[in-house]
Amino acid sequence: MAVQWCDDQWHDMPADLTDVTREQIDAMQSEIDRRFAERWPEIQRRFNPDEEATMTGEHAKAIAEMLTTVWENEFPATCAVLGAVKNDNRNYKPDARSRTAWELATHLATTDIWFMDSILNGAFEWNQDAVAKLESSFTSVDDVVAFYKKTFPEKLKALRALPGDKLASNIDCFGNFNWPAVQYIGFANNHSIHHRGQLAAYLRPMGSRVPNIYGPSADDKEG
Repeated sequence: MAVQWCDDQWHDMPADLTDVTREQIDAMQSEIDRRFAERWPEIQRRFNPDEEATMTGEHAKAIAEMLTTVWENEFPATCAVLGAVKNDNRNYKPDARSRTAWELATHLATTDIWFMDSILNGAFEWNQDAVAKLESSFTSVDDVVAFYKKTFPEKLKALRALPGDKLASNIDCFGNFNWPAVQYIGFANNHSIHHRGQLAAYLRPMGSRVPNIYGPSADDKEG
């Protein structure tokens, strides 16, 4: 480093600085300038909070493996909450402005897959007609659960197979975010948990049993 080099140079200086030559001072200053210029990009990255570090493909693959594993671990609980909605109470909603349990269940199941497809395709596009067509293909809660149980593992496997450079590439999300693709895996899981929590809060008031999510449910203890 430039600072260490300066220290070394000062140790080599004669004790009586009146004997230091102009050439020695100029040489040291030139070397300080050269080494400082060499290290300046690193200094900027380290101390400028507005300067974003570049994510490598290797970093992205490691992050993807961690985030897909976290999401995979949420999968059984999400299936259980979806399955707790019954066909005879699926129109329940706690407030006139709220979605029904059926609307939440179909949104949760289909949007998880939409997020995965968006990451796989490298673009976020919302096709309301396609969404409506898919949701209308479900006639029962069992249809929703069967779709989710089949499609989620397939898409998660595809995410894990994405090359590192694609995972590290930025994707614009409707002008709201512009993140590396891998970051959206965590965002999608947060979105999924958010709506699963909403749906889980509906279950007991609408007459369904609350399944185990992160631990035993009071309904489960009742047998």
